[in-house]
Amino acid sequence: MVMMDANSLRRQVGRLAEVVNRITSIMPKEELPLLRERMGHTGLEIVSGVLTGIAVAYVVWVFF
Repeated sequence: MVMMDANSLRRQVGRLAEVVNRITSIMPKEELPLLRERMGHTGLEIVSGVLTGIAVAYVVWVFF
Protein backbone atom coordinates (compact mmCIF):
# COMPACT_ATOMS: atom_id res chain seq x y z
CA MET A 1 0.00 0.00 0.00
CA VAL A 2 2.79 2.42 0.87
CA MET A 3 4.62 1.68 -2.37
CA MET A 4 1.43 2.21 -4.37
CA ASP A 5 0.92 5.57 -2.66
CA ALA A 6 4.52 6.59 -3.24
CA ASN A 7 4.39 5.69 -6.90
CA SER A 8 0.97 6.33 -8.38
CA LEU A 9 -1.28 8.38 -6.12
CA ARG A 10 1.22 11.17 -5.50
CA ARG A 11 2.20 11.22 -9.17
CA GLN A 12 -1.46 11.83 -10.06
CA VAL A 13 -1.60 14.69 -7.56
CA GLY A 14 1.45 16.18 -9.27
CA ARG A 15 -0.24 15.97 -12.65
CA LEU A 16 -3.30 17.72 -11.24
CA ALA A 17 -1.08 20.47 -9.83
CA GLU A 18 0.47 20.91 -13.28
CA VAL A 19 -2.97 21.43 -14.85
CA VAL A 20 -4.05 23.86 -12.11
CA ASN A 21 -0.84 25.84 -12.59
CA ARG A 22 -1.49 26.10 -16.33
CA ILE A 23 -5.06 27.27 -15.74
CA THR A 24 -4.08 29.86 -13.13
CA SER A 25 -1.25 31.19 -15.32
CA ILE A 26 -3.73 32.37 -17.95
CA MET A 27 -5.98 34.13 -15.41
CA PRO A 28 -5.36 37.88 -15.82
CA LYS A 29 -6.80 39.01 -12.47
CA GLU A 30 -4.19 38.13 -9.92
CA GLU A 31 -0.98 36.24 -9.63
CA LEU A 32 -1.47 33.09 -7.59
CA PRO A 33 1.36 31.05 -6.11
CA LEU A 34 2.29 27.99 -8.13
CA LEU A 35 1.57 24.55 -6.76
CA ARG A 36 4.41 22.10 -6.40
CA GLU A 37 4.28 19.72 -9.36
CA ARG A 38 6.91 17.17 -8.46
CA MET A 39 5.35 14.72 -6.06
CA GLY A 40 5.73 11.05 -5.50
CA HIS A 41 8.82 8.97 -5.82
CA THR A 42 10.78 7.46 -8.66
CA GLY A 43 11.17 3.70 -8.98
CA LEU A 44 14.73 3.92 -7.71
CA GLU A 45 13.60 5.77 -4.57
CA ILE A 46 10.95 3.14 -3.89
CA VAL A 47 13.38 0.24 -4.33
CA SER A 48 15.97 1.89 -2.11
CA GLY A 49 13.29 2.47 0.55
CA VAL A 50 12.31 -1.18 0.46
CA LEU A 51 15.95 -2.28 0.73
CA THR A 52 16.55 0.12 3.62
CA GLY A 53 13.50 -1.23 5.42
CA ILE A 54 14.67 -4.82 4.97
CA ALA A 55 18.16 -3.94 6.22
CA VAL A 56 16.85 -2.14 9.30
CA ALA A 57 14.48 -5.00 10.11
CA TYR A 58 17.33 -7.49 9.81
CA VAL A 59 19.63 -5.45 12.06
CA VAL A 60 16.91 -5.10 14.70
CA TRP A 61 16.08 -8.81 14.53
CA VAL A 62 19.71 -9.93 14.81
CA PHE A 63 20.99 -7.50 17.44
CA PHE A 64 17.97 -6.94 19.67
